[in-house]
Amino acid sequence: MLDHIPGRFAKWQGQRLNYFGGTSYLGLATSPDFAELIKAGIDRYGSNYGGSRLSSPRIRIFEEAEAWIAQWVGLPAALTVSSGSLAGQLLMKYCATVGECHYAPGTHPALLGPGQAYTEDFDAWSQKVPAILEKAARPVFIMASTVDAIHSRRYGFEWLHSLPANRPFTLILDDAHGVGVYGDEGKGFLPDVPRLPQIELVLTASLAKAMGVPGGFVAGSEALIQRLWQQAFFGGASPILPPYLYALLQGQGLYQEARRHLAQLQGLLRSKIASTGLFQSFSGYPVWYTAHEGIAPFLLQHGILIPQFHYPTPSSPLATRMVVSAHHELEDVERLQIGIHAFAQQLDL
Repeated sequence: MLDHIPGRFAKWQGQRLNYFGGTSYLGLATSPDFAELIKAGIDRYGSNYGGSRLSSPRIRIFEEAEAWIAQWVGLPAALTVSSGSLAGQLLMKYCATVGECHYAPGTHPALLGPGQAYTEDFDAWSQKVPAILEKAARPVFIMASTVDAIHSRRYGFEWLHSLPANRPFTLILDDAHGVGVYGDEGKGFLPDVPRLPQIELVLTASLAKAMGVPGGFVAGSEALIQRLWQQAFFGGASPILPPYLYALLQGQGLYQEARRHLAQLQGLLRSKIASTGLFQSFSGYPVWYTAHEGIAPFLLQHGILIPQFHYPTPSSPLATRMVVSAHHELEDVERLQIGIHAFAQQLDL
């Protein structure tokens, strides 16, 4: 147990360890420059805002941030809330009242609710979607994650091309572990999803991962965002804190520099450890998963801490996940790859 939030390093049992974990992909949670923007936001907006977004007068920063998010992810409109999980639940609760919900394998718990959940292989499940659409008597909402951020596997959506054009539905994607860190300008995985006329695309995500902002959003059509605005679950909740939205809008230069630095780091590590065959990962994404559980205690003996935990529940299988973030330096990556190769040699790989 730590008494601080780890960044580049973690202090544990009197040691300073190199830390490669968490979800602060751009390193902003421990960035002094980003903290200064938050402080400037507090000076301007105060430390908290516990009112409803429906109250009068309306605060401009919310709608400025929402306009920027919508433009950034390439959808018509957006709505911010105080967490990614709240964004998912707001959306799910609305969808469950107007249609039938289906949850793809690997869907984040934030989007789960009444309806049919599937647990088989994602690709096998995708073959069932035509039958789901054929049998539906109400509007269909399909929830899915864009990436398995624990096992570093992206979900493919090319199968959308094979669906019947006369069966419209809404595809709701959770991109919490994509926005900010993956793709051009950190736009996440949505640009890789086919845009088809019979499919309405909706995006939900946390901003607390790569973007360093404790909040979340839903992005979609203007009509959908207006309907969510009218939900009591939205109006009755306190919003995302304005000082963080100020940092979000003012911190674009920091985000760009962090992405540039992270691309260099993760590309270097990928080239150094690919030959070991220990990890599952994919290009452009700074997360590595391994089934070799012994690597975590081995690296700990060499002053390197990588997380090992049961997710998403305490009874779930143990996951060993390694993350390179923008707060790391080249010397950190070099030390990590040396430790990984030492472990591989021990296994005679």
